[in-house]
Amino acid sequence: MPDVPGIAADMALIIGDALHNLRTAIDYAYLGAVQKHAFPAFDSYTKFPAGETREDVESRLKGRKIDVLSPKLFERIVSEIKPYVVGGNCLVKFLHDLDVSDKHWLLIPLMRVGWINGIVVEDEKGQITLGNTFPILGDGTRNRVGT
Repeated sequence: MPDVPGIAADMALIIGDALHNLRTAIDYAYLGAVQKHAFPAFDSYTKFPAGETREDVESRLKGRKIDVLSPKLFERIVSEIKPYVVGGNCLVKFLHDLDVSDKHWLLIPLMRVGWINGIVVEDEKGQITLGNTFPILGDGTRNRVGT
């Protein structure tokens, strides 16, 4: 039987890492564009903008003066890439949100796992089994105790 709880934890970590790497790749591409076309805006806080609306993204870019330093880069981001949810490419914002949330919790918990210590179990034949740790596996509605 596969180690489902172990696999779930491993997959959550792998997926979280992959999402972070995708978000980082977008940031690096943006850093290169800013460094080449809007160098005064390049610093340790430079990251690809994402928002709920076009106005959110425009505001972030204008706050960094990208609209003045490189109008073409500004226009490419807000009009072609559209890293915003309302009327844009929601996948960029979704990727950003997943990357941020993954820093606080695993993305794909597959089942709940708990432990019972020091249990005595008697089966239907009267046979007693003593146990130290019995895993409890469940989907939140039904649970089973295994050995």
